[in-house]
Amino acid sequence: MARNKQWETVTLFAIGAAMAAGLALLLWPEPSPGKRVRKALKPYRKELRKSLRRTKDAWNESAHATARLGRELGRAGRDAWGEWQDDLAEVLQKAREELNHAVEEQLSVLAKRLRKARKKVGG
Repeated sequence: MARNKQWETVTLFAIGAAMAAGLALLLWPEPSPGKRVRKALKPYRKELRKSLRRTKDAWNESAHATARLGRELGRAGRDAWGEWQDDLAEVLQKAREELNHAVEEQLSVLAKRLRKARKKVGG
């Protein structure tokens, strides 16, 4: 019987220890979601930093490239406008000359008609 009591004590001790461990696990505070995520990502942290740095560098390069493109387009526009201004000035000059020539012709025809009309009336 003493042996039975001994087994009983050992068994009760084991059951008590298991229950205490289970209760401790149930009552143990769970880590915050941030801590769980950091712990899960810890093996990948170095690679994530490299990837983030590459992404940042690519973003900056893209912004610089966009700014360069904008400056180049602005220069091209100014150059084209300069050429267009010259062309436009030339077209306007030709139009003025043609208008002056047409007005001079009309004035000359009008002057001839006036002379003829004077001759008829006066002469």
